[in-house]
Amino acid sequence: MNPDLTFTVGEMHISPNTSNVIPGLVTFTVDCRNSDEAVLDQFERLLQQTVTAPGNQRITSTANRWAKSDVTRLDRQLLENNQAIANQLGFKSIQLASGAGHDSQIMAKHTRTTMIFVPSINGISHAPAENTSQEDLLRGVELLAASLHQQAY
Repeated sequence: MNPDLTFTVGEMHISPNTSNVIPGLVTFTVDCRNSDEAVLDQFERLLQQTVTAPGNQRITSTANRWAKSDVTRLDRQLLENNQAIANQLGFKSIQLASGAGHDSQIMAKHTRTTMIFVPSINGISHAPAENTSQEDLLRGVELLAASLHQQAY
């Protein structure tokens, strides 16, 4: 559908949760993220169609939306400025969309907003095993300080 579309099948409840018994009920969550609202809507329609498609008459399937957050647009100029600063500092960087519920979702409604991410070791994020090297943390601080200096002066 879209190369930047991500989704996670997260929380699962299986009943009975026994290795040698066919489950009578399975519920699970699907968390889908993309910076384009139309892509999210398309994914949701496809998920609904797939889940409710006629199949085995002995299986009943439903899908319910639990929550939906509007896409938050970060300030294009701040993103470009931070990219330029990262380049000047010789940092390897990419621009990425975040689907996470950061404070930026609230602040972007009131002021120009951006975010700076630093890499997590092995890509593990929002989990107890999350860790970032001291060098990457220091690069993030250096970029933030240079960005704030540029904005102030």
